[in-house]
Amino acid sequence: MASGLLLLVAAVLTAAPAPASPASMPASAPQRALTTAPAEDDGVAGAIAKAPNANAAGAAYMAARNLDRSSPKIPHAYVQRLLEMGKPQLAATAAADLVELDPKDALGQGVIGYLAASKGNISKALPAFVKAARSDPDNAGIAYDMGMLAIWMIRAGDNTVAPSDQQAFMDALKLVQNKRGFYDGQLYCKKAFDQCQEAAIEQRQRLPQLKTALAAAMAAGPELDLQLRTLNDRAAAADKAYRQMQVDKARFAADSKSPNAANNVAACEAGMRHAQEEARIVKQTRPAVERAVAQRNARILQCKKDVDRAEKIIQQAARAVPSLTFRPPAVKGMVVTETVMPGSDNAPPVEAKLIDAIRAAGTVTAAGEAYANARTANARDPQVYRAYIRRLLELGQPRLCTLAAQDLTRLQSEDPLACGVLAYALGGEGKTLEAASLLARAIKSDADNAGIIYNLGMLSVWQSRTSDKSFAPEFIAELQTAIAAARSKSAFAAGAAAAKSAFDKRDAAPRKAAPSAAQPLTEQQKAYYQAQYLEAQKGVDRYRNDKSAGGAAQYRAFELRRQAALTELRSVQQTQSGDIKPDPSLPWQPPAVPKAATDSAPPSAPARAAAPAAEAKPNRALGSNPETQLKMAKMLLANDQKARAVPILQDIVANHGDSDQAKEARELLAKMGL
Repeated sequence: MASGLLLLVAAVLTAAPAPASPASMPASAPQRALTTAPAEDDGVAGAIAKAPNANAAGAAYMAARNLDRSSPKIPHAYVQRLLEMGKPQLAATAAADLVELDPKDALGQGVIGYLAASKGNISKALPAFVKAARSDPDNAGIAYDMGMLAIWMIRAGDNTVAPSDQQAFMDALKLVQNKRGFYDGQLYCKKAFDQCQEAAIEQRQRLPQLKTALAAAMAAGPELDLQLRTLNDRAAAADKAYRQMQVDKARFAADSKSPNAANNVAACEAGMRHAQEEARIVKQTRPAVERAVAQRNARILQCKKDVDRAEKIIQQAARAVPSLTFRPPAVKGMVVTETVMPGSDNAPPVEAKLIDAIRAAGTVTAAGEAYANARTANARDPQVYRAYIRRLLELGQPRLCTLAAQDLTRLQSEDPLACGVLAYALGGEGKTLEAASLLARAIKSDADNAGIIYNLGMLSVWQSRTSDKSFAPEFIAELQTAIAAARSKSAFAAGAAAAKSAFDKRDAAPRKAAPSAAQPLTEQQKAYYQAQYLEAQKGVDRYRNDKSAGGAAQYRAFELRRQAALTELRSVQQTQSGDIKPDPSLPWQPPAVPKAATDSAPPSAPARAAAPAAEAKPNRALGSNPETQLKMAKMLLANDQKARAVPILQDIVANHGDSDQAKEARELLAKMGL
């Protein structure tokens, strides 16, 4: 019965028509292509939908459930909100409550199926996906998972799904086989199975060699164990002889009547010297033998791990169960992790003394506390974020201000410091397209920033030598404009030289084998993601200058979609390429700090912060938390940052002399000799 059903599944998939237009192509993330804001009901469900984070949504959900346990709208709103925030794992209980009240709810069934499938429980996941597909066949996430399961049903070696569930799955398959996401799931699952088989073939070829290496490692150096035992026996015998000679020497020395007492004492002393010499020889010889034994045992352990890993991969392929990554159901609305900034656009600017406290902070901890105080006063004042980013750049910590840079770009999308910091962080993660887009914005506001110009110099080389040649025309024009604005600067040549060196090393490396065949849907995928890019670009242009809270959120959402489309176009190009060479890691630089603050900062503020005596004053004024400072100092010491930890410890001792933290700080300083 089961084999007949699988043949029918194969027939359905073979007869299914390929997508006819780019609009039917899959999105690479379940929530990426949808931008409509979620509908919000009035009352408790609306409160859940407006929750800014998972904790607030959970509290609203529990309060709503206490008021009404019979309405499916409440758990539905909670499940949807968690999916919007990208946290489907937290929705397990709510999804179960939802399907109990409404068995046809697609989100509830989709979450149950996703969580079960992610744990490898396909027998439980498949019925839930079937119910979800019947209720919402247009859901991209559900269609993606159904596409994966369609391949899994055919190729899995341990298919334990009941025949009735298989028949229900085939009926539901007809509903989603032409929907967005279905073919993407199929391609992914086919690739996973193929990779599983290829890995097994490779490991089968290596396994005899690995077992031979293990046998050789176990047979190597049998004399080492004997040598080590002999040395241990010699050491024990020498110690025993020495102790016995000591006893005999004391006994002969006390026997003054014996005519041979002196000779006996001398013989005992000679025996003690001989035992000491024997112990010295053993002590010198044993470490080398112990190292050889440890190295042999380490080789044996590594060979055993290699054999176990190869056998596991072979067994996994024999059962035809690759590791699969499922997707949660898609929801209306983008996944926006940022919460709405507190405060009002019409609120008064933050007081100058709070901004000055950020600029004068002598440590990262002090700057963070001053930043928190200023942000509490008015989180929609750009000068708060600008002062904090500037101070952390001066302290040499650009990666610690990425969140502040994200917030600042929501208020002022082209701020050069914020865009430069984000470009530096994204470039370091290999997300060159996203970084380039940010640098193109940054150069418009600061055409003389050395760090931004250096990175644009790298991009000038990267654009011509990257393996990706499928950029959208708008992106090429934007990047060329930014490069032209920076080309005459001195830092530009340094960045270009650094990138050229990195690419020269890449080109000198051995070439990777070209793919055996192109993916069948590559051209359609390329057309789809190009359409996605153009659509997102229109949204970016529409909301670029909208400073309202809603406009900033929409701008961020469209910008994420635009960057994601560029990334997918790059992936498609690599799939098409017959000579794939990954781009090298580039030495990105953070933006340079301007010589004078743009927010009317006192010129002497940085100089005050550099003096040790003035460093403690801002901390006292801010009410520095000694517990937080101590944790920071310990973390710095654990990472060999003694020079930065010492001033923090001294600040704790100076300002919190009677506290437990000050006592511990004194002990740490004493251990360092300070």
